[in-house]
Amino acid sequence: MLFINRFVTHCCCFIPLRLACVFIFIVEILFTFLGMCLGQASPTNWCWLLLRLGFMLHLIGSVMLLVGNIFKITNLLLFYLITNLLHIIFAAIYIIVWIIKCDYCFYQLCVSSVGLVFSSYFWLVVYLFRRQCLWEKSLDYEQ
Repeated sequence: MLFINRFVTHCCCFIPLRLACVFIFIVEILFTFLGMCLGQASPTNWCWLLLRLGFMLHLIGSVMLLVGNIFKITNLLLFYLITNLLHIIFAAIYIIVWIIKCDYCFYQLCVSSVGLVFSSYFWLVVYLFRRQCLWEKSLDYEQ
């Protein structure tokens, strides 16, 4: 982990991790609102409720990401990491059930899958930023 702490300070080779977290917040909020609009509510569609629960958790986590990024509070970044992981699990289950049940949902399936891939990458970037914040607070930190 020492290698990660000292050398991974940028996302996509040129964007600092802190700025990348602000970008992640903006993209995640857009995907969250888009995801909450997808699906069809019905009393028998329990999977739709699971998706809504995942997106609501993810919305709260995204706000915690922004606050944790501004003030460099690692516990709020951890909260985002946990809610994003739950969101990834809920979205993966929903996509699998969607593939089984729906025959003509190609657009929604593509958008959800792209969102799932981005969320996985964003989780990694926020994890690295959290590690960087923890390292900066440690006694071994040298500038």
